[in-house]
Amino acid sequence: AAIEAVAQVPNTDGGVAEILGEINKTLDKHHKLSMDEYRKASQERHALLNKMMPFWRKLGETLEQVGKTITGLFERSELITAKMDEYEQIRAGEDQAERRLSSSSLTQFFISGLVMLIAIGGAIINFNLIALPMSEMVGGGSYIGNFKTSNVAALVIILVEISMGLFLMESLRITHLFPVIGQ
Repeated sequence: AAIEAVAQVPNTDGGVAEILGEINKTLDKHHKLSMDEYRKASQERHALLNKMMPFWRKLGETLEQVGKTITGLFERSELITAKMDEYEQIRAGEDQAERRLSSSSLTQFFISGLVMLIAIGGAIINFNLIALPMSEMVGGGSYIGNFKTSNVAALVIILVEISMGLFLMESLRITHLFPVIGQ
């Protein structure tokens, strides 16, 4: 509305045109100054944000680690709760807990026996596969006590394989024969 009123002022008066021209110049000058100040303030804010970016990233990584830790603690607490419930059932002498324990131990016994039979069979086959090439390398005529040197060497290789397998199973926390290794 103000622009329309100024636009309808007659052009006959030169003083009015001169005043309006000065107003226009002043407005343009102040507009340019305010835009320059705005750009400068924006640059300063962006510079501050750029300086803060590594800290924000580090904070994000830290929060992510904290989240993973809390999730891990929550999962562990659920496992501990389940184990404590099972323990309380065992202490209370409930039939279901006793049946579960006896069936679990019987099942583990048979599975362990089967695994032992397979392992012994594998060791015998492995021994026979290794003994013949060992007799060629070591010499078939040499003896250590009552045993052929090639048989002793094959047995040593098999025992090293078994011990490495045990250490691997312990370090992967599949077995718990040596608590120090699994930690």
